Amino acid sequence: MKKFLDLISEEMQSAFGAAGYDETLGKVTLSNRPDLCEYQCNGAMSGAKIYKKAPVMIANDVAEKCKDSEIFSSVEAVAPGFLNLKVRESFVKDYLAGMRREEKFGLEMPENPARIIVDYGLMWPSLSMWDICVRPLSARASRGLPGMRGMM
Repeated sequence: MKKFLDLISEEMQSAFGAAGYDETLGKVTLSNRPDLCEYQCNGAMSGAKIYKKAPVMIANDVAEKCKDSEIFSSVEAVAPGFLNLKVRESFVKDYLAGMRREEKFGLEMPENPARIIVDYGLMWPSLSMWDICVRPLSARASRGLPGMRGMM
């Protein structure tokens, strides 16, 4: 099962392609301004250098191609050239239903699985943090080693 972010990136990439721009510019990321939108695409900013156009013009062209999208409920071009994206609830609902039907909720297993063992035991169960850290410092301070005066 494809990842959610990959699916919406594919939709944005096809919109860039339909607008006449390089599809690789359509990478979607989580929004760094969740108060404005859920996801964002900054490809128009990169496209401005390539196509010698204002980024907001590129963003408007791409937003126009997304009007009939089955994935996005709104695609808004914002100056200087960002695309703010909101996903349709029906798309999220269908994606979650697909996850529910899949084995392991659509999680793909790695080619070469590895077993990892995490041990929470203490290395020296008879020693406390006082014995490990504080005593050596206080012993040095009492002997008057350089740099240790006044520490303890």
